[in-house]
Amino acid sequence: MSDNVTFVNYKESISIKVWRYLTLKGYVPASSIRIKTNDPQYAKAFGILYKNPEAKKRNIFFGLIKREPRMGFLGVLSFDTVKCNLNTQIWDFEIYGTKCVAMAKALAKDIASEFNIKITIILVSEEPLEEIFEGEFEA
Repeated sequence: MSDNVTFVNYKESISIKVWRYLTLKGYVPASSIRIKTNDPQYAKAFGILYKNPEAKKRNIFFGLIKREPRMGFLGVLSFDTVKCNLNTQIWDFEIYGTKCVAMAKALAKDIASEFNIKITIILVSEEPLEEIFEGEFEA
């Protein structure tokens, strides 16, 4: 390695580790704007989608084409607001929908235990949100 290049971090990004963990738990990582993403990536925050049992298949083109239902959007897990209090990391988990509170608490408890951190859950909206598909824009 040249003297002009310094390799600072010798560990894999925590966001990629959490991404893999969520996938194993059955959740689907997404961008913070609710678009499903397929590859783990370095991020300071990302969204979490879940299979919503109440969602119905979508019919498009006069019902001739059936698509999978939209996933529910649980919220955004943020690593970039990491605060250090006596060497303890605290992440923010912003959730959407009061019906998601119990699920979010259980997931936060799992993540906190697995990664030895603390999580602050913030209810951003009482109304639940759904995933947005690539190319769609919310009105």
